[in-house]
Amino acid sequence: MTTAERPPRPSGAATPRSRGAAVPAASRLGRHQARYPARETSVRAARRAVAGVLRDWGLPGTAVTAEQVVSELVSNAVQHSGATTVGVSVTRISPARVRLVVTDTSPVRPHTGAPEEDDEHGRGLLLVGALAVCWGCDRVPGGKRVWAELCLGGEM
Repeated sequence: MTTAERPPRPSGAATPRSRGAAVPAASRLGRHQARYPARETSVRAARRAVAGVLRDWGLPGTAVTAEQVVSELVSNAVQHSGATTVGVSVTRISPARVRLVVTDTSPVRPHTGAPEEDDEHGRGLLLVGALAVCWGCDRVPGGKRVWAELCLGGEM
């Protein structure tokens, strides 16, 4: 069979290396995205979805940290954006990193708080900054994208 006669590869299928060997799932680049209603119950759903994707990709060690970061970012979007939905994605951007993204329709950029000792809120982005190798916010048409990158294996 010539290259032109081969059937198209299904999306998500292993990309061949030399001599037809499949790339192991744990080193493949990939992306998962979903939209959720902007409700508190969506925080849990997004957290579980991201953790499940990372486990499916063979990255269970990153799932716990990703759950915490996604929880904080989705909570912020639900509580502060006024949006009706939020978008969540996890992308394997390199063999050593994943990028978590939460989008909403608010143009207002998040800011790290300076909470007092007894304050019950205001520590979420401080936590994201401590867990992620880097994070930021980009304005996009129709709102913003808040992202955080995690190194695999706990390296920073």
